[in-house]
Amino acid sequence: MRAGGKVVVFSLVVLMGLGLFGLESGWWGEADSLDTKDPGAGGKPSATSLSPKSEEGEKGVAGSRVLRKATPSSVSRLRVRILGKDLGKKGEKPAGKVYWTTSPKAPVASSMMAPEHGFPLAKKGEFQRSLEGETVLEIPAGHWTWVRVFTVVEKKACSGYRLFPPFSGEKEFLFIPKPESRGVHVFLCRKDLETPVPHAPIRVFWMGTKTGGNWKLVRTVKTDGNGYVRVSQLQPGRFLLLGPGAKRDESLPYVQRFLLPDFAPMTEIPLSLVAHEKRFALVVEVHAGIEKGPHRAPKLFLKRRSDFMGELFPMKGVLAPGTQKVRFLVPLGSYEVGVLPLGRVAIPREQRNLEFRSPGQKFSLSAMERKKRTTVVLRGIGSRDFPVSVFPLPPGPVFDDEIALMFLGPYRWNLAEQWIPTPSGTFDCIVSGRTQSWLSRRPVAFGGDRVEIGLEPATQVQVNWKGVPWVVGKGASLEVRTEKRRFRRVFSRRLVPDGGRMEPSFVANLVVDRGRVSLVCRAFQTDKVLWRRSLELRGVRKVLEVVGRQPQ
Repeated sequence: MRAGGKVVVFSLVVLMGLGLFGLESGWWGEADSLDTKDPGAGGKPSATSLSPKSEEGEKGVAGSRVLRKATPSSVSRLRVRILGKDLGKKGEKPAGKVYWTTSPKAPVASSMMAPEHGFPLAKKGEFQRSLEGETVLEIPAGHWTWVRVFTVVEKKACSGYRLFPPFSGEKEFLFIPKPESRGVHVFLCRKDLETPVPHAPIRVFWMGTKTGGNWKLVRTVKTDGNGYVRVSQLQPGRFLLLGPGAKRDESLPYVQRFLLPDFAPMTEIPLSLVAHEKRFALVVEVHAGIEKGPHRAPKLFLKRRSDFMGELFPMKGVLAPGTQKVRFLVPLGSYEVGVLPLGRVAIPREQRNLEFRSPGQKFSLSAMERKKRTTVVLRGIGSRDFPVSVFPLPPGPVFDDEIALMFLGPYRWNLAEQWIPTPSGTFDCIVSGRTQSWLSRRPVAFGGDRVEIGLEPATQVQVNWKGVPWVVGKGASLEVRTEKRRFRRVFSRRLVPDGGRMEPSFVANLVVDRGRVSLVCRAFQTDKVLWRRSLELRGVRKVLEVVGRQPQ
């Protein structure tokens, strides 16, 4: 529908996410909605077309041709035209929008997913412009260019996109919408949510619109060099898209579920998938100097340090006395060895860090049981608040997941007093219950025969940072200041639910003193301040949403 020179789109796509049907409004579809023929060239594909072949072996989805011989200039010109039957009634030119971004280097597919999918914008941002029939874009010389074109035909959203390598002079991009086309545009990236996965298989399973059917493998396609592939000519029904190595019973972000009904006003759906990392067996020979007893046996786990991912890989089972081989199935990378419960077993510092660079590497370490035990008493919580878990609060920058595994004594305390091994040193302590959390009134010094921890109610704060700019790189930390304490946390990269889709975000989960609190976000590599927030905390929980880079 067209009003006041602008295109107004009402499009509704029924998607399935996390096993549920969801609704997502959108208007961005891509490549095969373009025609390969150049009407001005006798209906034949342009000889200079840069479009790759589709998975059906057809020619590329857009025509492009050099209009005139290149001339020395600091800019190149790209003419974008929308063509098609019955477009622009009563002599009006077809209306639409064009989006583009440029880069001296070939941009990755994920940079074109912003902002609809929460991926970072290109360093110099994304440009957009309305057009009536055609428009001319000025492209810096020597730059790569992503272009997206959008219009509405027969009340259906039609879109297409192209990647243009650097060129001189002027080229033309012909966009011929096909409202009868039905397909999905898949962008496959690695777990860092940025790096595209080229030439990787995507499996497409189909089930009819009626419930109770069986899944049928109908297509296997491969992504191109930018981690992109379009799956076209899809009939109505339910679909499963599986990334490399994914299984049908898995969920987002490795599997996408969606529905293509007959009545959907939008036939082009953009989706993103994350590829499983290839995992290898990391075997550690452990010499465990521990004794059998009434207490829970210790358990080893690996904390991933590579690329600030912060993933945790616990061992299967528990440690037994004597020498044994413990097997982890993990990607290559840097890891730190931890052991639970905290303070029960000591591992020499020089043996804690593992650099897993190639399959078949051999590692060994010693785990010696600490004999000393301390009586620890919790003060300030009622009997109805149990069971609870107790976590020492490290002052340095750590991941949230690390805190979740650094519990003291049994994981569930059913009584306020425990006789347990403890770490040496002075820590603030978090106590987490079923309905709320507490913090120690002051730092607790461990090492004696008896320790009492005075507690007061605290607030659980979840920070979701969406639309993270490229300048952040792969890591950022959050500095937390209250009247009583100061500590830092490392943001974890997560896919956060947002309507019917999953949005890549930085996430931090905190337990903070009630009252005035100051949050300062810093880039991990440069320590540069990215944004600030000041909050007044009073309740049990608080969710803070931050979008982009917004200093305050």
